[in-house]
Amino acid sequence: EEARRLIGVRPGMTLPIVHEGAAVGTVGITGSPAEARRFGLVVKRQTEILLEEAVLLRTRMTRERVLESLLRDLLTYDADVPADLPTRARDFGFDLGMPRQAIVIEVMAPTGLGSAGSSALRLVREAFQDPQDLSCGLSSSMYVVLRSQHDGRPRLGRDDLLDLTGRIHDLVGATCRVGVGGVAPDERGIATSYSEALMALRVGSSNGQPSPHDIADLRAEQLILSVPPAARARITASARGWRRVPAIGGP
Repeated sequence: EEARRLIGVRPGMTLPIVHEGAAVGTVGITGSPAEARRFGLVVKRQTEILLEEAVLLRTRMTRERVLESLLRDLLTYDADVPADLPTRARDFGFDLGMPRQAIVIEVMAPTGLGSAGSSALRLVREAFQDPQDLSCGLSSSMYVVLRSQHDGRPRLGRDDLLDLTGRIHDLVGATCRVGVGGVAPDERGIATSYSEALMALRVGSSNGQPSPHDIADLRAEQLILSVPPAARARITASARGWRRVPAIGGP
C-alpha cells in the first residue's frame, strides 16, 4: 500500500543484518512481501554468515601477525633491554617462564607449489599442538617452533621429527630439514636455543648428515665454531702444514 503511493518505488521488504546483537546493515528484496519474506530471510542469514566469517578471518590474521611479532622478539631477546614480552605472551595464554626448545624447519618446496607454505605451517602446528607451543612462519620456507618442556611431557624424540618431515613430504610434496637447539629455561634463553637450532641445521647439512640435526650431537662442531675465524684459520693452517723438527743436538 505504501509503495503504490510513491513514485519509482516497488513493493518489497527490508530485513536487518545483525552482527553481535547490533544491526550493521540491511538487505532489501523487491516483490510481494508475503513471497519475498522467505527469500529475504535466507539472504539475510547468508549475509550474516559471510560477515561473521570475514570478521573471524580478519581476527585470525591480526592474531597471527601479533603472534609472529611476539615470536620474532623472543628470538632476538636482549636481557639488557626491558621488554613487555611476558605481558604480551600472557595475552595469548603463554607462560614464558616455562622451559622451551627451539626447532627450525626449512622446507624446500618444488617450483610452482603455491600452497606449500600454508600447508607446511598447518602440519607443523598439528605436530606441535600443545597449548604452550609457539609456532610461526618466518618466511615462505622457514618455520620455527618453541616447544614447551612442562612437567609430564616426554622429551622431543628423533622419531617425532622424522614423522613430521615424512608428512610434509607426503602431503605438501616438499622435502624439509630440521634443526634442534638446546632447552632454554625461560624467555632469556630462547634466542640462544634458536641460534643453536640454526647452527645445527647449517652444520648438519654441510656434513651430509640426514635430518633432523640436533645441537646435542654437534657440540664439538659448536665449540670449534665458537673460536674466532682468524684463530680457526691459523689452527687449520698449522694442522695441515708440515714442519721439520730438528733432532736434539743436530744441525
